[in-house]
Amino acid sequence: MNDSARGARIIGIDPGTTTGIVLLDVTQQQIKIIDALQPSSGRACRWLAEEFRDSRVAIDAVAIERFTISARTIRGTRSGALEALYTIGAIRYLCDQAAVPLAMQAVSTAKNAFNDDRLRRLGLARKTHGPHERDALRHALLYASTQGLWSGTSGEAVA
Repeated sequence: MNDSARGARIIGIDPGTTTGIVLLDVTQQQIKIIDALQPSSGRACRWLAEEFRDSRVAIDAVAIERFTISARTIRGTRSGALEALYTIGAIRYLCDQAAVPLAMQAVSTAKNAFNDDRLRRLGLARKTHGPHERDALRHALLYASTQGLWSGTSGEAVA
């Protein structure tokens, strides 16, 4: 999946009108935040396309929130729900074109596994600047831990 000079490069994404993105370099012992941002959904897709084109930075996987439409979703975020769906569709296309695996994960699983207290203990909470970046981080961490890429015990935020 990755070469010995670096760890796995994982992108976590929280889709929506404001999209959270985190790019991590992951080894068994360490997490490094390479980039974290909260752009508009369109800008997020352009950023991802650029990362895929950059031959210096091979992306090993993208982990994104699996968006489920429910009565609660419809009541709470009418336009935001549509934007999240559009964003997920665009990201699925970009991942397919770049042959990068896409993991769709439940938001509740990511938030339960990596709540704010755990992010603080890992030293990663302060390196995200808003709730969307933090949720993207949760998805990237969940992917790294469930795929056996990271032991889940330490982090070093360098962003």
